[in-house]
Amino acid sequence: MGNTLRYGDVDPGTFAGSMAEEIEQAFNRLLDHPLPTADSKETRDRRRLFVAIAEGVIRHLDENGPALKVVFDDVPIPGTFNAHVEVEASA
Repeated sequence: MGNTLRYGDVDPGTFAGSMAEEIEQAFNRLLDHPLPTADSKETRDRRRLFVAIAEGVIRHLDENGPALKVVFDDVPIPGTFNAHVEVEASA
């Protein structure tokens, strides 16, 4: 697991390990017959949709960071702690 959210691209080298690949894998688990993953025009066209979804999700998280709540459990010293969320994103 990395420390950067990667939405990926249709190129196989940047698709691997990306959020778009996770979306494709989740989609294939829902199907009776998984879609082919060989590097073809059909696969790249389908992956454009997954990349667009992943990019939209990551950009939305980045632009709406204050909406994310970070909760600290089992804090050894009672008190108020401030925290924020930063999103590192790349293709």
